[in-house]
Amino acid sequence: MIAAFTGVVADRPQPEMADYSASKAALSAWLAAVRRETRTLGIWVLEVRPGHLETGFADWAVAGTAPPMPAGGDPRHVVVAGADAMVADAELLRTAPDGALVTERRTE
Repeated sequence: MIAAFTGVVADRPQPEMADYSASKAALSAWLAAVRRETRTLGIWVLEVRPGHLETGFADWAVAGTAPPMPAGGDPRHVVVAGADAMVADAELLRTAPDGALVTERRTE
């Protein structure tokens, strides 16, 4: 299994986060391609695409200052849901607009 974190910015790039958003979108595209390439080999690919999480990462900008962020979600909830998504052979774990975690399972 391959599991990787992208983030909501893969779908909704944010101002002042262009490079970060682009890298997450590129990773999301790579995961989608690898998922199709490895399906017949029995390798499952899970993309974890949460909304903003309260990890402190925004405080560690490599250069400059991170843009102001709203309060983030609890990363522990995403980790537990991610483990459940792996067990369920899911392809995607994402945050819905209402903040709920949604698992999208394999269709085959």
